[in-house]
Amino acid sequence: MSRRSLQRVLDREGVSFRDVLDGMLRDRALEMVRAGAMPLTDIAQRLGYSDAAHFSRAFRRWTGTTPSDVRARAAGRLRGPH
Repeated sequence: MSRRSLQRVLDREGVSFRDVLDGMLRDRALEMVRAGAMPLTDIAQRLGYSDAAHFSRAFRRWTGTTPSDVRARAAGRLRGPH
């Protein structure tokens, strides 16, 4: 699909490429953080962030909480709404 065709499809759906990419990164980040098998710095790198701080800021924007809190909840160490 050409770039322009993709842009028309996304426009028709009312979303931007950035919205789609952000959603995919959020979903993948949540999976990887909850799995708990990989250090957060490695997750950040695999998702294309230059460092863990940038990843953590994006994660907080997506979820309203930190990757460490989500990981702890997934491991059953914290209780909360997430």
